[in-house]
Amino acid sequence: MKKSYKISVDCPVCAGKMEDAANRTEGVKSASVNFMSLKMNVEFENDVEDHEKVMRAVLENCRDVDDDIEIFF
Repeated sequence: MKKSYKISVDCPVCAGKMEDAANRTEGVKSASVNFMSLKMNVEFENDVEDHEKVMRAVLENCRDVDDDIEIFF
């Protein structure tokens, strides 16, 4: 399953780090961040049932990059 999320991030470098953090999160098959549109596209692993739980983990990993990062889900 694929979903798109609105994000808040201050710079393109942080957006790249955010993308890397999301891709390292268990349950995420792939993630891409577009700084210009402030969106994160996430494809979840097939066996994921609780997408919100995975996204909370993504947000936690992304906040290790920058405390001000936000993902709206």
